[in-house]
Amino acid sequence: MKKGFTLAEVLITLGVIGVVAALTTPALIQNYRKHAIEIKLKKVYSVMNQALKMSVAQNGDYEGWFIDCGTDGHYPTCTEQQAKEWLYTYLFPYLNYLKIEEIKNSRGQTGFRVYFTDGSILSISSYVYDMGFYPSEKVINQVQEASLRGDSYATFHFRVHPVAFRTSDYTYEQHHLNKGFEPYTFGPFWDGTMEGIKLAPTHGCNTNNTSPYYCTKLIQLNDWKIPDDFPFKLYY
Repeated sequence: MKKGFTLAEVLITLGVIGVVAALTTPALIQNYRKHAIEIKLKKVYSVMNQALKMSVAQNGDYEGWFIDCGTDGHYPTCTEQQAKEWLYTYLFPYLNYLKIEEIKNSRGQTGFRVYFTDGSILSISSYVYDMGFYPSEKVINQVQEASLRGDSYATFHFRVHPVAFRTSDYTYEQHHLNKGFEPYTFGPFWDGTMEGIKLAPTHGCNTNNTSPYYCTKLIQLNDWKIPDDFPFKLYY
């Protein structure tokens, strides 16, 4: 006579499986997000710097790429035409992309979004050199919703400098000057250390900052791996 499982035994087994799945699934999802973001961050870093090298070979060194933008006292005030001319001369011809979209920022200036073939997006400011990276289009909405809720979040910021505007004090651009496409840091407010990236009171990668722009540099210094103690939720 063959023995089978009783209904109670089957239900208990399914219950255990459900509990284990509930405990492990969030971790699996988070690990998947981390890995996918790491791959895309490393890829865009390589793609952008390769594009800039090709542009240098065609257009000459960065020194000749300067655009004479004005300033409102803090931000450069490049015209839409100035930004377009620079981007379509020095950057866009050397990238493989699906489309380019023009957007308006909070000051009414025109910025740009470059949609790559892997689904990621590079958002370029109206004054060109500040660039934000989104691993997917969905992340743009997720970040906007998190901001409206007042939640802490990190986005990925890069800078190409000098290309569109220069200040008279180069100490503020010492980590970017003629160095291609690099994760955002800001002159004297970073001491060059990993600990400084985490603890910097301005843009440092910690939850005390509303604009933790240094998080991308933290990942780069960690060999393009998102640290296990990364302080922000990852959107993908």
